[in-house]
Formats: sequence, C-alpha cells, structure tokens
Amino acid sequence: MTVCAQAAAVVQLFADGILPAVGGRNVVIEVDGDKIGPCLLEAVESGERNGLDDIIVLRFQSLSDART
Repeated sequence: MTVCAQAAAVVQLFADGILPAVGGRNVVIEVDGDKIGPCLLEAVESGERNGLDDIIVLRFQSLSDART
C-alpha cells in the first residue's frame, strides 16, 4: 500500500512515535474509519514538491505479504 502525505505530517508521525522506523514494528492504518493492517513500513521516499508542500511517499507491506 502506498500513502502520500505532506512532509510536515509525516515528520510529526515519526516524532510522536506513531510511525516506527522502516522495518520496525507493525502498524495498523486507519482510512476513513476502516482499519487496514497490520502493515510493515518498508520504504520512505520523496514525492512531489511544490512551493507550499513537499510530499513524502510511505510504502507499506501487509503483514501476510511480509511473511512470504
């Protein structure tokens, strides 16, 4: 699963300990009230840039996929 978010929001998630380091503990992602996961953060990449916001791309792997 790929999530694109504003860089400031991603930094805050890491600072608050909500997002672990790549390959760390599994997390459950909630989108519009639906929980997805557990998932493993497998990559953090730079995304699009514009004058107002930089975008960070977070790539997650589902736990069932991570075990194969």
